[in-house]
Amino acid sequence: MAWLYEESITIDETKCGTADSTDFPMLFAGTYDGIGGKPDLRTVANGGKVISTSGYDIAFFSDAALTTMLKFERVGWSATTGVCEFWVKIPTLDVDANTIIYIAYGNAAIITDQQDRSNTWNVNYKGVYHLEDLTTSTVDDSTGNGHDGTKDSADNPIVGAAKIGNGQTFTSDVINFGVTDFDLTNNFTIECWVKSTSNGVYQGIFSKAHDATGGYNGYSLAKESDNYFKFVIFNANAPGYHYIAANSANTDSDWHHLVGIRDSGTSKLYLDGAIQTASSAEAPGLTSNSLIMGKYYQEVASYYLVGSVDEGRISNTPRTASYVTASYNNQNSPSTFYTLAEVNLGFLPRMNLLRVG
Repeated sequence: MAWLYEESITIDETKCGTADSTDFPMLFAGTYDGIGGKPDLRTVANGGKVISTSGYDIAFFSDAALTTMLKFERVGWSATTGVCEFWVKIPTLDVDANTIIYIAYGNAAIITDQQDRSNTWNVNYKGVYHLEDLTTSTVDDSTGNGHDGTKDSADNPIVGAAKIGNGQTFTSDVINFGVTDFDLTNNFTIECWVKSTSNGVYQGIFSKAHDATGGYNGYSLAKESDNYFKFVIFNANAPGYHYIAANSANTDSDWHHLVGIRDSGTSKLYLDGAIQTASSAEAPGLTSNSLIMGKYYQEVASYYLVGSVDEGRISNTPRTASYVTASYNNQNSPSTFYTLAEVNLGFLPRMNLLRVG
């Protein structure tokens, strides 16, 4: 049995920066219940068009003929409401023309899971954390690296509604992701969404820094006592630390997208898709401390984040400005990053449907 329903997903080239992005993880998210011409991703039993009660017959393709399935991860999907969160690997996100992919659903022959979670994220991702974990004291890593995080307990930090689905809310709590693969000293990217609800104090957001011996090494995304978001590089041999700060202080308690990039001797901070500043500085020194979320230094009993974090990622490559722009535009507003249109399978044979862009 074939797919009964198909929609084109047209990604707006003007939201993707100035250069193509390779293996771009696109967020497909929203409430898709058939209202207003939207796809109906509820199950048949709930008045929708998805047949599998597990959502297995929802998949993404590069071509209208539905012959080449794209790698994707299903983070969340509701059979009753059609609310969903998928991440789809786009081989090439074009900036010269709209990129078009396809979603298909309603196929009784699909009885096994079609997602390929780990391969949705290319090999440069060392850790990808959606922070949706509800009841356990661990936080899943979506890559194939197995760098799951350990929470202080099942309730610390607290899971709750965030920028994209659920995230984690911190007060004096930490998630520990370990050391392996996170000793990054030259080219790397660290990124997340953060909502800080406290001002005038040092707050570590996503950090691998300091040492029990008192040496300052490593790197951090932080909000410091002057209320500026910063990308901080520590090197005890330099000595001291170097930071790239946002262009203005933050006291609004809204969600913000932070990206720190180390690129061949240059450090950069992006805030909400826009570069704040960049400068040459020493490389991070090595530290035996773990990568953590929610605190500045692993061994110091202070400098906790008061606020929430969503979508933490770390890569061993410097992401491009276009990647940052597209990521922010996509995650901040999926509904304006792409548009959907029904493909009429009854009147337009698949063999004549051509991919554009």
